[in-house]
Amino acid sequence: MLRPTGLSYQNNKLYVLGQTYGTFYSIDLKNCHTTYIAGGEKDHFVLPINLIYNPQQDQWITEDAAQGLINIKNNLAQGMLGKHNPNNVTKIDNQSFAINNAAVFKLNTNTGDETVISDAHHGSGPLFLDLTSIAGTEDNLFALDYRQKKIFKINPNNGDRSLFIDLTQFKNKGVKAEQPFALASSHQDLFVTDPQAKQIIAIDLKSRQVSVLNSNDTQKNDPMKAPFEMFYDHNNHQLYVSDYAANTIDVLPIIAGQLHAVRHIIVSMKTDEPYPHMVFPVQLMMSQDGNIIVGDERFPGLFEVNPTTGKTVLLTSPEKGKGPLITESIALNQFDSGDILFSDTFFARYYTIDADGNRHPFTLNNNDKIIPADPFCLVHDTKDDFYLSDGGHSRIFKLHFDRNHGIVSSELISGNHKGVGPHYYNLLGMTWVPPLKRLAVASNQGFSHTAPNDLLLVDPVTGNRTLLSGKGRGAGPQFKYVADAFYVAPDMLYVTDSFRPALYRVDIKTGDRTIVSGKEDNGQWIGQGPAFKVASMVTVASDGENAYVTDARKDAIFSINLKTGDRRIVASGLP
Repeated sequence: MLRPTGLSYQNNKLYVLGQTYGTFYSIDLKNCHTTYIAGGEKDHFVLPINLIYNPQQDQWITEDAAQGLINIKNNLAQGMLGKHNPNNVTKIDNQSFAINNAAVFKLNTNTGDETVISDAHHGSGPLFLDLTSIAGTEDNLFALDYRQKKIFKINPNNGDRSLFIDLTQFKNKGVKAEQPFALASSHQDLFVTDPQAKQIIAIDLKSRQVSVLNSNDTQKNDPMKAPFEMFYDHNNHQLYVSDYAANTIDVLPIIAGQLHAVRHIIVSMKTDEPYPHMVFPVQLMMSQDGNIIVGDERFPGLFEVNPTTGKTVLLTSPEKGKGPLITESIALNQFDSGDILFSDTFFARYYTIDADGNRHPFTLNNNDKIIPADPFCLVHDTKDDFYLSDGGHSRIFKLHFDRNHGIVSSELISGNHKGVGPHYYNLLGMTWVPPLKRLAVASNQGFSHTAPNDLLLVDPVTGNRTLLSGKGRGAGPQFKYVADAFYVAPDMLYVTDSFRPALYRVDIKTGDRTIVSGKEDNGQWIGQGPAFKVASMVTVASDGENAYVTDARKDAIFSINLKTGDRRIVASGLP
């Protein structure tokens, strides 16, 4: 297990989620025995972040950032709970609560149904913008707004909101308030993690006195790397904290009246494989110097791969470079200058990196009323403008990056309620098609075998879309799960199909489809070499002779000869 996220403590056992491999384990703190409970795609785990426990039903509910709520009973995964995908969940006495960016809900743990108690239409008070965590006591809820760096107090009965504390106002107390992320609560204190600042903040619920719980005085020159999620044990008065970058679990004894606490590492996670390495490569692009830049979703981080030798170099990650913690690096492109631009899709933020791997964030424009929530694919338009697909939210935005002031502005240009044409589903990869002055966008319905999996053309001015290739247009083998597209002059698109799996060539005039490399309808493979498991994203070398495809399931980067369809693995994170 690597990248610990959500955790809980019950009866001398620590329960921990690990993001890198999508797993859920228990750790007996008496004998250090580790037990696997659930995980992997069979149990719907992709990016597990948070969990709660209902002892009466022996039920765990895991919040997965990519999937939603996963129901686990008697240590067996039961499938998804409800139809929503909240940002965070918490349990206070016998009532569970959940949040999304701008609302607080009551959560029915039997059905997954959510009842709004506080948002723009429920309760009065300041509005939420970007909630990442919720905690509380019997009488009050507290929600952390990542974007505003404020904690709001919510009346659970009527939804009324009030500002509890502005974390930016305590610099004189040593509080940096760089990336406040998670909350936990005792009956006396509220705790806040800040991964970028490497701090845990304690706030007295009555006096609102603020202190840095893990101060430099208590850390003995061994600071935490990225404190992430927390669990407070009310019986033993101990705060358990996952350190995302250090791959450890720490415990801090909480003593009434003391402003600081000494932390102890109780779990250290390691791997027998060379580390760091690619784990789940998804996005990729060709850099201006001819190397492949890879965005690894679950490691997470950026790697540079030499397409000839396969030499792989880590560019930035929680272990490398300063700046905000990244947890899900996906969307990827570059400015005209060659500077790399990428997103952390979990936090919905954008960064450039320097030669040392330091991450430089762009601040969201506060005047934007609608912002992307699931940034998946970036396509360069002109200068500092990019198009962005908004993944599961089925929208396309135009982004403008003000590099002088470090601000990004977003404009919604197409969605199911903006523009006309075929219905959007999950929007993944896309590419600009100059002859048509349109975006070619991969739209699919996930695991459904009946809903469309099509390649659409989108007018960036009107937002209107038409079918370019798929069911109803174009001859050739049908798409099963269209994932990405890359334009090659004068009239071709190279398109990946994850579930077939295959790399297609699509004629932009007719929509006709030809498999270049991969599995045909008869089960035979076109091209020699190792087989794809899941063909994810695609780019094409400047000479037009080879395409490069990520395979997240195989943890590999493939090179495909576009004449013969032959495949070879250029680089892999596997030993």
